[in-house]
Amino acid sequence: MIYKHLSLLSGLAILGLTAAAPVSGPGVKPYEIVPKRETGPAGLDGDDPAIWIHKKDPARSVVITTSKEDEDGGLHVFGLQGKSLQFVPAGRPDNVDVIYDFEFDDDKIDLAVAACRTDDTLCMWKINKKSGLLEKIPGGSQKTPANFTVYGSCEYKSAKTGKQYVFINSKTSEYLQYEISEKDNKLQSKLVRRFMAGNGGQVEGCVADKDNGWLFIGEEDNGVWKYDAEPKAQPKGTLVDSVDVANGGHLYPDVEGMSLFYGKSKDDGYLIVSVQGINAYNIYERKAPHKYLSTFTLIPGNGIDEVTETDGLAVVSTGLNDEFPAGLLVVHDDHKTFANGTKAEQTTFKYVDFRDIARGSDQKLKLNPKWDPRQENDDEEDEEDE
Repeated sequence: MIYKHLSLLSGLAILGLTAAAPVSGPGVKPYEIVPKRETGPAGLDGDDPAIWIHKKDPARSVVITTSKEDEDGGLHVFGLQGKSLQFVPAGRPDNVDVIYDFEFDDDKIDLAVAACRTDDTLCMWKINKKSGLLEKIPGGSQKTPANFTVYGSCEYKSAKTGKQYVFINSKTSEYLQYEISEKDNKLQSKLVRRFMAGNGGQVEGCVADKDNGWLFIGEEDNGVWKYDAEPKAQPKGTLVDSVDVANGGHLYPDVEGMSLFYGKSKDDGYLIVSVQGINAYNIYERKAPHKYLSTFTLIPGNGIDEVTETDGLAVVSTGLNDEFPAGLLVVHDDHKTFANGTKAEQTTFKYVDFRDIARGSDQKLKLNPKWDPRQENDDEEDEEDE
């Protein structure tokens, strides 16, 4: 645990780690937040979550999480109170995302999409529009090229063309971009781009900004990169932030999950990144050049244990219910620790009220509780501040 208002350099000392120099001048000062809810057991090796927003009643939204061990691989579905609703066996799925309003058989449906490691496929499920539960769909398993070993994934819908894409990566930092479509009442995929990302190190977490056409990727031992998400773009990356703390970086290995908090315009909102090595989370401006804003940690409280070694995370700005009226952050917790110090065999996921993130930051974070992922950004100018 990193205590309130200690610099990340001090936090590293607590963890038995070292850094060559202070972080960004006087040092970054993490602030502490207590989660509001936690899920029940979510697999031996959980990783990444996604948040599905119910179209008519946001309070009935669900959280979908991944479990990636051979013996219990699959997807868990939880309600907003953390209660288990469903488990769907699958081949060691890793990152999971939600695709909204996908055109299928003269209808618009929502999909859950993940990278399945057992058979190196792109795997997809239909999300029941009333219950949020997962259902099989024709074409729900799509092969990747021979000798390609899948690792992570993320979805992207182009604002320019309306086409739906999914990015899949391998540990060797290679990215595949697939166009997803429907034909004869069956999902199909088409490989439209293949490129190497970062500096060639291990990658996994990624997130795409559908309004601005950007793809953010995490290179675990290096930093966060940004690429053009359109399939015909040149694969030239820009380093957003790095683990080079001696030269102004704000990250430490491993750089893991990332997600976008959508604001009221294309320039509003935040990129949230899991900094696994120090059990913390960085906040960046969504707008270029993606200025670093602040760092927070999740500590025990509300009958919930502290959060450590987060892999994946997901955030939405939509107001969901009375507990999360201005957005929800869900993070993976490597293990649940009981009051007697023992650790649970299975992982859990923690739910964080985004208002607490906004209140704790020394930045004036803007909220956007009316965000609807099924509608295009209308670029409104009015703001709601915390």
